[in-house]
Amino acid sequence: MDTNTYKRSFDLLLSDYRRLTEFVEPSASNSNTYSFRIYELILRSCTEFESICKELLVERGYQKQGQEMNITDYKTLESSLFLESIKVSLDVWSPKNDFIQPFDGWSKNKPPLHWYDQYNVIKHNRNSEFARATLDNLRYSICGLFCCLVKAGVIFSGGEHMRWVGNDIVETQYKAVPFTTRRSDPELLASLPKGQSRITLE
Repeated sequence: MDTNTYKRSFDLLLSDYRRLTEFVEPSASNSNTYSFRIYELILRSCTEFESICKELLVERGYQKQGQEMNITDYKTLESSLFLESIKVSLDVWSPKNDFIQPFDGWSKNKPPLHWYDQYNVIKHNRNSEFARATLDNLRYSICGLFCCLVKAGVIFSGGEHMRWVGNDIVETQYKAVPFTTRRSDPELLASLPKGQSRITLE
């Protein structure tokens, strides 16, 4: 997988999100604000999510071709990526440290992801369902994509600050992108030394 291509695309997406926030304050009070610009960024976030899921499945020897896959196939990645438990905060948002779980329960929920379901509804019925292209759905879409990129091994320049939150949660603050994650997946916990309150990766 060419992770650099995904990183470049994500950098552009974040740049356009920041430009959006010059006109719409990124806050809980504006969660239901919708517009064509927000609609565009939701489409870009979710098509990138689809693309990376398909590539990850192909790498793992999945039997279907990419064009045949859908969300039912994507959610099988949970067994290897452990996305459900990841909490993420988009730091360009008020209030700060408002952690959300984009993949909460997606291996069992129907539909698996509310924000991805909203994307599909808007995409196929824009005129009648345009009000679903909200700032909050954009936040979930961008955060969900970011979680996938992290688990796919995309490296964000600038390094990370990590710290233990309790005994089984690691909080990671990324220097170059406006995200903080809280993870409890086994692969991460096993790779870090216990008892060290702050870990810096450059």
